[in-house]
Amino acid sequence: LNKLMSKLQFYLIIYDIADEKRLVKVAKMMENYGVRVQKSVFEAALTKKVLKKLRLDLLQVIDIDEDGLKFFPLCPKCEPRLIIIGAGERPALMQPLLII
Repeated sequence: LNKLMSKLQFYLIIYDIADEKRLVKVAKMMENYGVRVQKSVFEAALTKKVLKKLRLDLLQVIDIDEDGLKFFPLCPKCEPRLIIIGAGERPALMQPLLII
């Protein structure tokens, strides 16, 4: 388990999808990879291999001329500096959703 944890990278993934049908497909796909924290924002712990698969799968759904996705890598050492204002919970970075 420690070996797997060392291979995981944490990401904040956000998207803006122009078409409702594609939006639903992207949202359902993302639910298999991470935890929804806002309507179009997910937190995920991914290996390089899984990240590559997710990106390829998403490219099959989105229109790159109209839609956008951003993957922000998160550092577990940065988690204590996270600032939350209002509703929301601190991400469980040390207890990620494992995708193997």
